[in-house]
Amino acid sequence: MTITKVMICNLALSEIGLRSIAALTETNERARKCNLIFDMAVDDVLRAHPWSFATKQEALALVSGETVAELEYDYVYAYPSKCLMIRKLYTQDTLLDPTPIKFKELNSSTNTKIATDLENAYIEYTAQVNDVTVFDPAFVKALAYKMAADMAVPLCGDSSLANDKLKKYLEQLDDAKRLNKIESPERIELSGAYIDARA
Repeated sequence: MTITKVMICNLALSEIGLRSIAALTETNERARKCNLIFDMAVDDVLRAHPWSFATKQEALALVSGETVAELEYDYVYAYPSKCLMIRKLYTQDTLLDPTPIKFKELNSSTNTKIATDLENAYIEYTAQVNDVTVFDPAFVKALAYKMAADMAVPLCGDSSLANDKLKKYLEQLDDAKRLNKIESPERIELSGAYIDARA
């Protein structure tokens, strides 16, 4: 069965005892609220764990001519456009090294950059995922509970219901994390083709 946004929204609505919707374009309050919170709820759950389906690795693009001398960082890199959370910076030789690399996110009104002392840096990060068909079932269930918790007060006026769904969300999130760790393949060394992609 193909996962859709409407299916996830209806799972959330059913958790708080509300009727389902046929489309997110409906003009009722249920559809409007689902539209309002859906993307934000997805991003929140994505940030909660390095999900295998949302984990990306790539070479960072150096921003030429920029350093952050006052912060003692020698290199400034462009922030990946779909990055929700940086999990790790590394080089070709340190992918499997658990030692965290120091970095700082530089935020401005126009963009975000990454400052670090790491030359030829790579990044592992959780990416924003808009294609719900790649979500695994445990993630979908956690997301539905998260949305139910977020909608319980505005749609039902019931804070105790919201608290109950939040508790179920946290329990399901733990289970989804556990399953994801079991199902995720082991990391391997970067291939020659992957390394050559920087060139």
